Amino acid sequence: MRLRFALVPWLLLGCGARTSIDLPGAEPAPAADVGPVCGGDLPIETAYLGPPGDACGLAPTVEGAALIALADFTVWGARGDDAASITELFEGEPREGLGLGHGVVITRGAFAAVAAVGYRGEGEDAHIELVLLRRTTSEVLHRARWTLPYQNFGNELRVFGNERGLFVVGVRLGDGIVTHVVDVTGRAFASAEGVLPIGDPDVAGHVPVVDETLSPERPTRWLDPCTGTQTAVLGPSAAGLTTPDGALVGFDPEGPAVVVASSVAARRFALPPDVTGLFELSRAGKALLSTTAPTGFAVLDLSTGELGRLAVVVPAGLVRYASFASFEGYDAGAKELVLTSSGGLLLPLRDADEGYAYASQDGSVWAPLGAPVGAIYRAYVAEAGGTVLHFGNDFATELPPWGPPPPQSGRIDGMSLQAIRPESGIQAEFPASNTRYYALTADGGCLGVAVEGQVMTLSLADGTLRNYVIGAATWNGVDAFAFAAPAGTTLLAQ
Repeated sequence: MRLRFALVPWLLLGCGARTSIDLPGAEPAPAADVGPVCGGDLPIETAYLGPPGDACGLAPTVEGAALIALADFTVWGARGDDAASITELFEGEPREGLGLGHGVVITRGAFAAVAAVGYRGEGEDAHIELVLLRRTTSEVLHRARWTLPYQNFGNELRVFGNERGLFVVGVRLGDGIVTHVVDVTGRAFASAEGVLPIGDPDVAGHVPVVDETLSPERPTRWLDPCTGTQTAVLGPSAAGLTTPDGALVGFDPEGPAVVVASSVAARRFALPPDVTGLFELSRAGKALLSTTAPTGFAVLDLSTGELGRLAVVVPAGLVRYASFASFEGYDAGAKELVLTSSGGLLLPLRDADEGYAYASQDGSVWAPLGAPVGAIYRAYVAEAGGTVLHFGNDFATELPPWGPPPPQSGRIDGMSLQAIRPESGIQAEFPASNTRYYALTADGGCLGVAVEGQVMTLSLADGTLRNYVIGAATWNGVDAFAFAAPAGTTLLAQ
């Protein structure tokens, strides 16, 4: 099944109205506590977890908003075929001359967090606001605001949290760096200058942070939200890689070994001597490890300790994109070679006329996925829960040579975005030239693409498409969004 989607504004919903969206649903029941957070009096709230695809349009009797979006200073909730504003950011602030900087939306269990930076100009105080919501009703549980002198360089906004309702906001505005910790009950915990969070709070509620004032070391520490104290990690620095439950994953070259550490305990996986580093970590709990061989890798299952081997062999007649192939090995940050949820690999390859996303379970036998692409500079791949995203990028001063499209090939030329789920047979092409944000749920069931003022959602389970026009027709676009799925959202950047 192949679908092509264009921008058709057929759902002009909630335009300009600032009302509370009533999204009734079953209240989630508290689950067992898994660790103390300043007394352990904030239990985890679980939420309905349906099959892949449910997050795209959850039934009114089951869940609240399926989508939380930030646009034009307003937080929006959407579900089914409706969207409406929930609340506005920076209420009480004069709007004239106020710019909306970085925006972030995340969901954790029954809760959602929306953060944004509002600024006027260099040297003036920027406002950082955090709004915490209950997804099932869109109720605003808490909002917090901080200020930091605005500097227009090196700016970052990071937001993490857990299902217990503990959320972390890290901000860098030039030389100003600070991290704040709050929860959905309105309690304000530690604030720490000079550090930025790199992952969700762990089972004890401690936050992994990196000290940005010590360069180039940038040591990783655990921030205790109750006392504000920072302690060294158990094991080597994790280089920013964390598991979904907040544990740090690091590589000890002297072992060699992979270390998975929370603030209270650590597990160590001894490795063969030819393993040289941590290449990538999947949400399914598998680690791709580099070895002394440029195209040789090991795959470590972090739950069982099982270690497998992969040797990447590009099939005859195919080549890597020239922008990637300037050296023999692979770059972990290039989004070229990707570890899948099943422990296999994805790799974009091409011949003289066509390029595909290729999948392999052993690194030597490769199968093409989706439609061919052409007339691009390079391609990227990403995966979650069995759904593959294939991006064709033509942003370059000069493109490499391409032959004409083969007859009946259906080649997609230029900037493109494909979503491919072999399990269901769903294959869709989205407009990508103006894509700013996209999100794929961790189970691979729902894809959202923000294009200008719209969010298009696709169920990869049954092909259902929804198109939300969010906000008034006069503003420029969606600044951030996330699916409100209990399975979580894997945020990706093109």
